[in-house]
Amino acid sequence: MDDAPTYIYRLFKYRSIAGQNRHYTGRIITHGRIYYAAPKQFNDPFDCRFCVNMDGAPLNAFGLSRRDEIRAFSENRLWEETNKDVSILSLSEVNDNILMWSHYADSHTCICLDLTFETSEELHQVRYTDVRPQFYFADVREQDRGHERYKNGIL
Repeated sequence: MDDAPTYIYRLFKYRSIAGQNRHYTGRIITHGRIYYAAPKQFNDPFDCRFCVNMDGAPLNAFGLSRRDEIRAFSENRLWEETNKDVSILSLSEVNDNILMWSHYADSHTCICLDLTFETSEELHQVRYTDVRPQFYFADVREQDRGHERYKNGIL
């Protein structure tokens, strides 16, 4: 017998029904299938982007010396990996947010779906901060890693 907890959620999805969106919105309603987007499909170009911090980077261990090029390469690599391995379902806890209606429901002319579902997975709220998450290049090699810093930087 599985003792995993069950979570019941009631969340909302603002949707357009114009153009191609009509098909995808209809698929949610008729088939219960919902789309998870890759971060590169988001409106905000900074969503899910890491800033690579070079402080304490063991560059000599890698035979590397061009700090800025390494940082830029690392940020692009993390972005590529994130888009390959991550997909996100964006939902809202509220159905009456003016900005959400404006941005995701064709300027208040479309719909907001009320979704109630049960899952064994605990959902996570987006953490908004004034600074982009940082990945410390010094943490690339596990033996050099500051584990608390690593955990706080990527989770």
